[in-house]
Amino acid sequence: MKGCGVDYYLLVDNVIPPLIWYLTYTSVSTEAFVDKYNEAINEVGRVLNIVRGRGINVAEGIYGLGLASIIVKAVESGKPIEPGDADAVLSFALSTIQRVALPGLITPILYALRPLRGKAPQRYIELLAAASSMMDLDSDTVRYILSELSYVLSNYGDVVRGYAWSLVHAIIAYAELLRKYFGHFNSEEVGDMVGRVVDLLNGLDKFKSKLSVIAWAHALAPALEDEDVRGLMEEKLGIDVFVKVSEVLKELNDMRERVQELMRDEVFMSYIESWSVKADEEAVKIAIRKTAVHLKYALAHYRLDNSELDKARDLFNEVYKEFREIGDYENYLVARSWALRVEAIKGPLVGKELVDGFRQLYEETFKEPFKFTAPYLSIASSILRDYLVFLALINDVEGIRKLPEKHWWVLNADKRVSVLTRLTLNALLSPRGGLSGELEGKLAVNPEELIDALVQLNAPSNPMAQLALMLHALINGNKELAKAYALEGAVSIAKQLPTGKLPRRLFLEAYKECCDLESEPFRLALARLFFLHV
Repeated sequence: MKGCGVDYYLLVDNVIPPLIWYLTYTSVSTEAFVDKYNEAINEVGRVLNIVRGRGINVAEGIYGLGLASIIVKAVESGKPIEPGDADAVLSFALSTIQRVALPGLITPILYALRPLRGKAPQRYIELLAAASSMMDLDSDTVRYILSELSYVLSNYGDVVRGYAWSLVHAIIAYAELLRKYFGHFNSEEVGDMVGRVVDLLNGLDKFKSKLSVIAWAHALAPALEDEDVRGLMEEKLGIDVFVKVSEVLKELNDMRERVQELMRDEVFMSYIESWSVKADEEAVKIAIRKTAVHLKYALAHYRLDNSELDKARDLFNEVYKEFREIGDYENYLVARSWALRVEAIKGPLVGKELVDGFRQLYEETFKEPFKFTAPYLSIASSILRDYLVFLALINDVEGIRKLPEKHWWVLNADKRVSVLTRLTLNALLSPRGGLSGELEGKLAVNPEELIDALVQLNAPSNPMAQLALMLHALINGNKELAKAYALEGAVSIAKQLPTGKLPRRLFLEAYKECCDLESEPFRLALARLFFLHV
C-alpha cells in the first residue's frame, strides 16, 4: 500500500508503534498535523478504495484512526468538512471498532469522533450500533452510548429518518444495549428505549421494503431475553412476541429463496451497502442468514432460561452450524460453547462425548496463530474457563496443570470472571487434594479481588455475585452461610426474573444438596450454576 506524507509520522518500518496507538486517542500528536488535513482526507478515501473488496486489517484500522484524529482536530479548529468526507472517516472508524478496539477504548474513540456526528449522523448511528454490540463494556461506556444515541436522534432525527439503513442500525443499537446490558438501566430508561425502538420501526413503514423484516428480527431479540422488554413491546405494538418471532423467522426463510428480487429493492440494498465491503448476491444471503440466526440465538436463550433444555440444545446446535457455514467464526465459537453448556446442565456431565466436546472447542479456540482482538479475547476467556471447570469436575488435575502458561493470562482478561472461575476451581479441587504448589498460587483469590468483583457485579442482586459469595463461604468452611446464599440466589431470581425457571431451579438444587464438596450431586449443582451464569 503506497503511503502519503502522514505515513512517516504514524508508521515505523511499516508498523504502527505502541506510542502512536496511544497518541491516536489523544490530542498530543494530531495538533501538529492540522495542516495535513487535505492530505489525510485524500488518504482515507484512497485506503477505503483499496480495502473495499477485501475488508480492513488491524494495521489499516489503527492507521485510519490516526488519520481520523488529524481530520477531527482540523474540524475543531474551524476547517470545513464535506458530509461525504465525514461519512468516509466514520466508516473507517467503524471498521476499527468492529475489529480491533478494546472495550475500554470505545468511549475515547467515540468522544474523539464526536465533532463529526452532525456532519454524517446516519453513519455515526452505525458507529454506535457497532459499539453497543461489543461484549464487556463497563457501565460508563454503556451509558455514554445511550446518551449519544438520544442526542443524535433528538438533534439530527430528520436526517437519520431519511436513510432506512440508518434506522435499522439505530434499532440494532438500542436492541443490543437492552439485550446485553439491561441491568445498567432503570425502568424509566428501559421504557424510553423500547419507545424509541417502536418509533423507529414505525419510521421504516414509509419505505415499503423487506428491510423492515431485518429490523423486526433485531428488535425482537431483547424481548425474548427479558420479560419487562417483552411486556412493553407487546403493549406498545399490540403484538404477541412469540407469534411475531415465528412470522419473522418464516419471512427470513422465504427471503433466502428470493435474493434476486431483494437485489432490486434499493432500500434493502442500501442496508447491505452500509456494512458490506461488496454488496453482491452473497452479501445479501449472509445478511439474511445472520439476521435469522441472531433471532434464533435469542430464542435459544429464552428456551434455556425456561428450562426447555432439549429445545435450547437443538437451537444452539442449529445456530452454531449456521454461523460456521457463513464464516462468522467468533459467533460460531460462542454458540458452540452454549450448546456444550446446555448439555452439561442437562447432565450427566462425564460422558465421553461431552469431554471430547469441551476439549475440542478449547483446542480450536487456542490454535495458532491466536487472535489478539477484543471480541476474540472475551470469547477465548469464556471457553477457557468452561474447559477448566469441566476438567476440575471430572478431577483431571493433570489436564489443568498442563495448560500452557501462555493461556493463563487469557483467563484473567476479565477480572470478575477470573475471580468466579478461580473460586469454582478452588471449591471443586480443594477437597480432593487437587490444589498444591504452583497451581494453588495461580488459583488463589484474595479478599480485595472478591470485594472488587461484588462491587462490579452489583451484589447482592446479581446471580453471579450470589454464586461468588456462596463459593467464597464454602472455601472458607462456612457451610451455613453458603447455604443461605444459595437460597438468596433463588429468591432474588424469583423476584427479578419470574419466568426464569432454570436459574431458580439450579440455585434451589444447590441449596438442597449443600454443602459437602465431596458429594457428587453438590459438585454437579455448583458446576451447573457456573455454566449457566458465568
